[in-house]
Amino acid sequence: MMQQTTLNVIAIGIFGMTLSALLTPIFNIPPAIPALATFGILGLVTVDSLSFQGKGTTVLLDWLAQRRSDYRLIQDHCRN
Repeated sequence: MMQQTTLNVIAIGIFGMTLSALLTPIFNIPPAIPALATFGILGLVTVDSLSFQGKGTTVLLDWLAQRRSDYRLIQDHCRN
């Protein structure tokens, strides 16, 4: 089963893709660009969830979290 954080990231990603599909006519971007991005990203998420049980998404979220200073402070506190 997927973690709640992973599901939230997927939901935010789908919202972003929907928003990009709605805004592309305003900025004269070809509709193939958001369609290919959506296909690629959802394909990667599907492969991750079916083959790797969502571990790829967890690694990505951990990598993004490590860049935040409060995460580093918590990690330093746990080590001591």
